[in-house]
Amino acid sequence: SDNLKTAAASARLAEIGQAIRVDVPMLGSARTRFERESALERLEDHFGHLRQLLATGMGKDEAFSGLGGVLAEVEANVLALDRNVARRFVLAKQREEETARLNRLHGDFLLEVDPLLVDAKFNVESALEARAGEGLADNARRSLVEREVRLTEALGRLHASANLAVGMILRGASETDFRLIEQLQGRLAETVDEGDANAALIASNASAITLRQIWDDIALFATEPDNLLDRRLNESGLLAESAQLQEMNASLLEELGNVVAGAVRESGLRSSLASVEINDVLSGWRVFNAFSTAILLLL
Repeated sequence: SDNLKTAAASARLAEIGQAIRVDVPMLGSARTRFERESALERLEDHFGHLRQLLATGMGKDEAFSGLGGVLAEVEANVLALDRNVARRFVLAKQREEETARLNRLHGDFLLEVDPLLVDAKFNVESALEARAGEGLADNARRSLVEREVRLTEALGRLHASANLAVGMILRGASETDFRLIEQLQGRLAETVDEGDANAALIASNASAITLRQIWDDIALFATEPDNLLDRRLNESGLLAESAQLQEMNASLLEELGNVVAGAVRESGLRSSLASVEINDVLSGWRVFNAFSTAILLLL
């Protein structure tokens, strides 16, 4: 009877362990709140069944003596994984919002810079075509042309820096490789420095005030503490931690399987010993019966 109980409990343990093995990756890869809560609910249900098995007496069975400790470790592991997923959800939402804001800023920048480039080109052409008799001395005309050319060049370089910076930020926001994100951050810092230098060259142009403000907002995505790519690095770290937690969970479930296997082996040993004892008793009865028969025949 005890051996049958052990066998039944072992089978149930193996079944629950397999269910946990399936649901842990579901929790780790959850992409929505519903997926996360569903996976966690199923896992908590599995743990509840394991606790019930322990409460019914299995915990007192020497064959399952290590089960309680393993169960506690598995539960702690799953809670850590759930916290990891919850934190990644927060960072992913922030990343989505910041990416949308960056795209809006980039659109605003393009709307501002295009008319300024057109005006600057027109001013250069007008200065080149102006004649001394039209009120401009040669020196004044040359100075005007040089100023407008510098402005046009600075606007063009700032335009290029903004496009490059936004492109690198968006690329980094979609990357998961830690080293690649750090490399992008290094290149982005150089691009922002170049953009800042060109923004300073147009500081005297009143028409470019809004453009410079938009550029400053874009540059903050690379320079402010805990910026978009910094948080993406945190996400990358959490993804690596999630993988480690799931590997640890697999090891703990392997340990759980070893507890079950040990219980089954011990149960089998007890069955073998019981069979030997029964055979000894039966052999004794056969000897006794043969002896009794012989005495009766003699009588």
